[in-house]
This record gives sequence, structure tokens and C-alpha cells, in this order.
Amino acid sequence: MEFNESLKELYEMALSLHLGLAIILIALIIIHFCLIEFGANSPSYAKRIRFFLPAYYSFLAAMMMTGLLLMSVFYFHLSFRAVVMIVVWVLLIGLGAMEFKKLKVAMRSKNFIDFRKKMRFKILLDLALVLIASGVR
Repeated sequence: MEFNESLKELYEMALSLHLGLAIILIALIIIHFCLIEFGANSPSYAKRIRFFLPAYYSFLAAMMMTGLLLMSVFYFHLSFRAVVMIVVWVLLIGLGAMEFKKLKVAMRSKNFIDFRKKMRFKILLDLALVLIASGVR
């Protein structure tokens, strides 16, 4: 795989940002799990989750941008690692859309028990996907 030597500083900066954002994303997934689990009977339960989700997906978007910066150094060559990370990113966005739809249904019905059960699985799947993307060599 070709490496653009003139972009070495960009690569080092983007890589450190990308890895830092991955660690922050894992922390946000843990916080997301805690938000889902605790305080389900409080009136602000859905509001907390709705305020949290834009921050979570902003970090996910920032990770995609740093990933694209890293790919530019390699002339946008799609390696196996890059393909896995892109697929995981698309899956995380799709799972997030599903979560938001289920949250809207739960808010209308005021039944957060089913929502919590489904979101436990979704958030653990998010964590597994991020760990898989992080561990691909």
C-alpha cells in the first residue's frame, strides 16, 4: 500500500485523533448504557437520552472524518481494515436510527420496559462492533 510521505505529519495527527475518538466513543457507549439502565421511571428519562444521542453521533461523525483523513494519506486505498471500519460505521448509524424510532414509540406509549430490553442488546452490539473495528489488523 502506498504512503504519501509528504503527509506524514497529517497522518500522525489524524491517527492520534482517530484513536482518541475511539476511546471516547467507547466511554460514550458505556455512558449510554448507564442512561438506558438508570432512572427509567423518572419523567426526564426520554429527554436525557434524546439530549445524549446528538453528542454520541457527533463523535461518530468525527471518527469518520479522521478516518477519511487517514485514508487520504494512503491515496484512498480500501484495505480490509478500512472496509471493516466503514461497515461498522454504517451499522452504528443504522442501529442509531432504529434506536431513535423505538424511543419515539416508547415515548408515545410511556412503556420504557420494552425499550430498555431492546436497547441493552443494541448498546452491547454497538460496543462489540467498535471493539471489532478497533481490533482489526
